[in-house]
Amino acid sequence: MFATSRRGTATVWTMIMLTGMILGGAAMAVDLGRMYTIQSEIKTIAEASAMSAATRIIGTANSTDNALVTGLAPLDQTTGNDNRFNLHANSVISSTDLAATFNQDYFTLLTDAQTSSNGGQSGAQARYVRVDVNVEAPAIFLPFLAPTQTTKPQVHAYAIAGPGAPLCSVSGSDDIAVTAANSSDTQDYGFVPGAYYTMYLTCSQEAAAPAACVAAVRTLPLLTGTSDKIEYTLLNHTPTGTATDLPSILFEVGATTDNPAGDTTAGTTGTVTVATPDAPMAIQAAGTPTVAAGRDFLCGMNTRFGDPVDPTTNACNGIPSVATLAASYSADTDTATADGSLQDFSTQYMGNARRVITAAVVDASSTLNVLNFRQFLIQADQTGPGLVVTGAQATRGEMRAQYIGSPVPVRLGSTAGQCGITSGVGRLVLYQ
Repeated sequence: MFATSRRGTATVWTMIMLTGMILGGAAMAVDLGRMYTIQSEIKTIAEASAMSAATRIIGTANSTDNALVTGLAPLDQTTGNDNRFNLHANSVISSTDLAATFNQDYFTLLTDAQTSSNGGQSGAQARYVRVDVNVEAPAIFLPFLAPTQTTKPQVHAYAIAGPGAPLCSVSGSDDIAVTAANSSDTQDYGFVPGAYYTMYLTCSQEAAAPAACVAAVRTLPLLTGTSDKIEYTLLNHTPTGTATDLPSILFEVGATTDNPAGDTTAGTTGTVTVATPDAPMAIQAAGTPTVAAGRDFLCGMNTRFGDPVDPTTNACNGIPSVATLAASYSADTDTATADGSLQDFSTQYMGNARRVITAAVVDASSTLNVLNFRQFLIQADQTGPGLVVTGAQATRGEMRAQYIGSPVPVRLGSTAGQCGITSGVGRLVLYQ
């Protein structure tokens, strides 16, 4: 009987211990489950902020300031769509019952961002954004298991965003090709970083009988402050606008940096690919009136400067529906200097990259074999503001531009294929 009593007592204590373990495990599971949920929530916050911030990392002096503002946008409580944690109950910015910290830092190298070392970069040295989010998680049952623990559990997540590998194919670039100054220079193609150039429209697109144009180009006077000239060709892709007539299409090509919809004759996609010949837009035709291609293109380009010359009252008013077209495109947040002085991209430019053109670099305007992609900052004319849309300068589509390399990420593109390039524009990538 005594043995039976002892066995009964042991069974009771065993049941009590098992019950405690089960309840403790359940309690642990509830709290840990909440922590895993919060970790997933703040991971989403970190990724959204990093990608938003990275869109403003373009190599300018104020890019990290702009990136911080943009990076905080996904946490903006005034929108009602801000990312939150703790089952959407807490804001990272103003959480009261659960402490939260948000840190955004900038790095030159991806490896530095991954190890969170050598941060605090700015200007051209800031290429990658790392966002770290640390928050407290509510503990409902854990205090009973560890009553001496006075702090709440900490949950951390981070995300890194920045440019990916050089792209072999780009969509979302401007519908422009520039002729390389030196095709064998695979880094800058003969262009000098930071130098200012006079860009002019290729003669076959300027006039139906280009012989006189070719002769004039040989002695083409450089625009004020520029050191050399660059030929550009408008590629055979229609912009993503509403225009159907040629002057309006040319206006939209100048106005938009959006992905071209496709080939104007074959209906193909608007992708431009390295090591693949492209085609020029068919503009001039023998026996037909000359199209003012340079002027119409510059009229569209002027929208990037805030359309400083009203297109309804100047030379641009020959473009059908020009006022409606102009209203469809926003200006750069930095519309350049009113006095027409040159502006340095890395130290003076403060905009959102509307005046930055991403152009295909080609071997020659006659063959348009695509070598790579490079970028230029379009400058206001020396007479300011905006670009000249009258006279010989407009006929030739002349404008001043600074060569800046490839610091601004593009929206769409692919690294697929064996195009053999080791530098160039990239699209934004979210790194884990």
